[in-house]
Amino acid sequence: MRIAYLAAVTASLFAARQLPRQPDSVPQGDQFACAIAAGRDLDGDGIPDAVIADATPPGGSSLWIVSGREGSVRLRCAIPNEITGVDLVGDIDGDGLSEIALVTGHWDGPTALELLSGRTGSLIRRDDAACWGVRRLWSVRAAGDVDGDGCPDLLVGCAEIAASGATSGIVLVVSGKDGNLLHRFDGGLACTRLGDVDSDGRSDFAIAYFGRVTSTLRWRPWVASIVVYSGRSGAPAFEILGDSSGRECDLDLDGGNEFDGDGSPDLLVGSHKYNWGSKPSGRVRVDSGRSGNLLSNFDRSSMPERRAFEDDSFGEIVRWSSDLNGDGVPEILVGAPEDGAFEGTAYVLSGRDGKPLHTIEGHCGVLVPGEPDRGDRHVGRTLSRAGDLDRDGVEDFLVGNHPYDLGQFGLVRAFSGASGCLLWSIDRDAVLRSNAKAVSAR
Repeated sequence: MRIAYLAAVTASLFAARQLPRQPDSVPQGDQFACAIAAGRDLDGDGIPDAVIADATPPGGSSLWIVSGREGSVRLRCAIPNEITGVDLVGDIDGDGLSEIALVTGHWDGPTALELLSGRTGSLIRRDDAACWGVRRLWSVRAAGDVDGDGCPDLLVGCAEIAASGATSGIVLVVSGKDGNLLHRFDGGLACTRLGDVDSDGRSDFAIAYFGRVTSTLRWRPWVASIVVYSGRSGAPAFEILGDSSGRECDLDLDGGNEFDGDGSPDLLVGSHKYNWGSKPSGRVRVDSGRSGNLLSNFDRSSMPERRAFEDDSFGEIVRWSSDLNGDGVPEILVGAPEDGAFEGTAYVLSGRDGKPLHTIEGHCGVLVPGEPDRGDRHVGRTLSRAGDLDRDGVEDFLVGNHPYDLGQFGLVRAFSGASGCLLWSIDRDAVLRSNAKAVSAR
């Protein structure tokens, strides 16, 4: 049994490392909403806006800049290559509005980090992966001001493929001002801005690893770990070890919210392979950003049952929200895109007790011979806190469907944080009909 279990874990190692698979020969379908980001004002109207990546083949990609007020398309940025990651990173060019960072390129070709103006969609700077000594960039997250120059910086995830075919991760910390490399962490997988944990005026950050504990330089197979780093020095502050059984190997991270009232930002951790091999699987936990101590823990078994399968992916993506119900504790957004028969579910969980405040469920469509499947599937593949879109004083949230499958359709919906009611929705057909102003991000 032990040998069989280790073989199964080994076979899933690529998935466990949260790194992209090499593309299949079968063409993919609608890639609308392959990445989304929201929560910052891009047009100066005082309401946070959103960006939606669309890598639908053939040809290049589009980045749609969408008004948070009503879900209408304001700009279409034409991107020659595939988009694999996007985030709103803060004001870099000094115009008072956030910029957009995105990773572009092809799996078997060059990749780059591009910085676009949030106001106009025009290209501010483009840095090729080769300038940092890596080949494949894959993701980008806002880092806050790490180096103390008054300009927000970036966390960039890389997926490196050796000649043997083995996949490894690298996390780069890159200056938002000039693109200079600030720190490099080999073996790093998921990463997030944490906030100023050590009160030195710099933004700190956390990186997830699998099989290695960097601060002690010890190799521990089948054990996930998270290391919290000082933004000022890049030195590890402390590490958090995962479950030693090897059943916690695929982590997603988010930071920046204070959870326990100690004045320090805390860390949100999703592990959709926790208790992998059993059903239901997956959990979400909150760790102290100050000490790494476990503050709270919610698993899939406490959620309403939806024909649970062996891997429902509860916790595949996790994001903080703000306090939506007025109890003084921030809420948690959780995606379970494989929930049920791949319909997917997005949850808004109470930070106090983990009970669902809002639940967004997908459904299978009615199949008509000769027609594409328009079922609402893989709900919660992408999530984002959105800021207060409807001006009711409560933060709202976005839920994306990114189905991967040929013949299915991507969708992004905005929901009220107060009531869970739909505010607006948008899909690829809608953006193509919008006649939005097109901008070449070159």
